[in-house]
Amino acid sequence: MIPKPLLYVPPQLPVVRSTLQQLYNASIRRFLPRKIGVYNGVAIRRPRLFDRTDVVSNVKTGFVNAVREVVTHGDDIVEIGTGGGIGAVWAARQSACGHIHTYEGSARKYKKFKQTMKTNEVGELTTPHHAIVRPDKTDNAAIGGGTYQGNLTNRVISIDNLPEHDVCMMDCEGHESELVPSVTADRVIIETHGTKGSPTSEVVDTLESKGYEILNIFDAEPSIKRDNKVVTAYHG
Repeated sequence: MIPKPLLYVPPQLPVVRSTLQQLYNASIRRFLPRKIGVYNGVAIRRPRLFDRTDVVSNVKTGFVNAVREVVTHGDDIVEIGTGGGIGAVWAARQSACGHIHTYEGSARKYKKFKQTMKTNEVGELTTPHHAIVRPDKTDNAAIGGGTYQGNLTNRVISIDNLPEHDVCMMDCEGHESELVPSVTADRVIIETHGTKGSPTSEVVDTLESKGYEILNIFDAEPSIKRDNKVVTAYHG
């Protein structure tokens, strides 16, 4: 017999269910410790203790599909904009014996990412860097605006100074158009953000002008209707 959640309400009572959920969200939820949830196959300490849902499959679906299409056994990878680590965990699983260097500017996300790598037992395959990657030719160049401004590290690494790699993965919340002209990897996975200055058409045009052949364009997530795609390409 499967035990019911502590705050279980029969689905036949939707109004009561909705009211209790709103009260829970507005009152005690933020004070509760976090537990391990599973997000598209990756264990992450994110949901609160009494949250009803701790298994979510429809998150980062486009990026995960792209990783499974592009990353092969033994690949060395760099990921610019690591976020919660779902892409990096899947890349580590696909590569198996290659190495992943990840770059995340947000202090909060960087800390959570390191925990996620340990939880999913891929820490030995990853080297996390608390840094922002920019197209500037030298490290520690001036930092412009950004989604996480105010929570950003002041460490900046030039994209030209990244370790050698076979695959470049990128999800940097609208800064993709600045970085794509400088990519040199054999294969790339780029999440686009049209509403933040990096439309899919611009990213595709830049890749093709550099000699890349587009493999696929995935929806980042099925529910997202705006210009938010994941582009895969390889250099022929």
